[in-house]
Amino acid sequence: RTVAPGLLPLAVLMAAVSALGGVAQSAMFRALIDADRWLPAPAARAGGIAVLLVLSAAMVGISVAWSAVLARAARALELRLRVRFHARLPRLDVRYFTSRLQSDLAERAHSLVALNTLPAALTRVFQSSATLLATLGALVWLDPGLTPIVLLAVAVSFAAPALLHPLLASRELRRQTFDGALARTYLDAMLGAVPIRAHGAEEAVRRDHEALLTGWQGAARQALYASVAAGAVQGVVGIGLAAWMVADHLARAPHAGAVLLLVYWAVGIPGQ
Repeated sequence: RTVAPGLLPLAVLMAAVSALGGVAQSAMFRALIDADRWLPAPAARAGGIAVLLVLSAAMVGISVAWSAVLARAARALELRLRVRFHARLPRLDVRYFTSRLQSDLAERAHSLVALNTLPAALTRVFQSSATLLATLGALVWLDPGLTPIVLLAVAVSFAAPALLHPLLASRELRRQTFDGALARTYLDAMLGAVPIRAHGAEEAVRRDHEALLTGWQGAARQALYASVAAGAVQGVVGIGLAAWMVADHLARAPHAGAVLLLVYWAVGIPGQ
C-alpha cells in the first residue's frame, strides 16, 4: 500500500477491462464468420474488421503498459522490504543467528526475490475472477436457459482448486523440505571440506547426500503426480460440463450458429 497506493484499484480496473475486452474479441471473431449475413455491405464489413483490429491493438497496448507498471511496483516492493530488513538486522539478538543454520538464513535471504511475483500474482487472481464472471455473463446472455449449468460450472471452478489444494500443498511442502535439506548439505560440505577430508568422511557424506537426493526425487515425483492428477480431474469435470452445456443448447436452440462461441467460452471456464 505504501509503495503504490492506487495499485489495487488499478489492478481491479485492468482485470475488468481485460475480461470484457477478451469476451468482446471472441464475440467479434465469431461474428466475422457470418459477416455476410450481419454486414452485407462491403464497407460495413471493412468497418467491423477495423473495429476488431483497433480493439485487439488496444488490448495489447494495455497489457504491455500494465506489465511495465507491475514490474516497477515489484521492484519497489522488493527494494522497500530489503531496506527495512537491513535496518532491522543490527537490532536482532546474536542468539537468533546462532540458533539458525547458515543455509536457512541464506535461503531466506534468497527467497526475498519472490516478492517480485506478488503484484503479478494478485493481478492474475483479479483477472481470472473477472474473466470467469465475464464468461458467465456472456454464456447467460447467449442462452439464458444454460444459467443453472453455467452456475454449476463456475461453482466447480472455484471449489475444485480449494478441495485439491491440501493434497497439492502437502506434497509441495515435503519437496521444499528436501530442497532445504539438500541446500544445507551442499553448504555444510563446502564449509567443512577440509575436516571431511582429514577424517576420511567422504563416503559417509556421500551416503547422506544420496539418501537425501533419493528422498527429494520421491517427493518431487509425488508432487508432480498429484499436480497432474488434479489437473486431469479438473479438466475432465470441466469438459464434461462444457459438453452438457452444448448438448442442452443444441436441444433447445433453433439453429446452431452460436455453438462455436458457446464451446469456446464453456471450455475456458475450468482454466480460469
